[in-house]
Amino acid sequence: MWKESDHLGIIALVRALNIRIRIEYMDRNAAPNGGTHHNLPDGHDNATFTPDITLLYRPGHYDLIYKAPLAETSKPALPTVA
Repeated sequence: MWKESDHLGIIALVRALNIRIRIEYMDRNAAPNGGTHHNLPDGHDNATFTPDITLLYRPGHYDLIYKAPLAETSKPALPTVA
């Protein structure tokens, strides 16, 4: 009673959809092993782990983190004004 159980839901999501999730923690006390993030499914090396989804855990809820889009190199040049 009176404990959060959201981690179980995330584990179920990872298993059901066969995806990789990285959870970044704002509060280092909440992260496993005193780290700043946790990879799911467990057992993946940080150097080779590429998450499908990254979540930011703030005490009480999760936010979805989006990767910044790559800079477009093929934009047309702006017309010059004479």
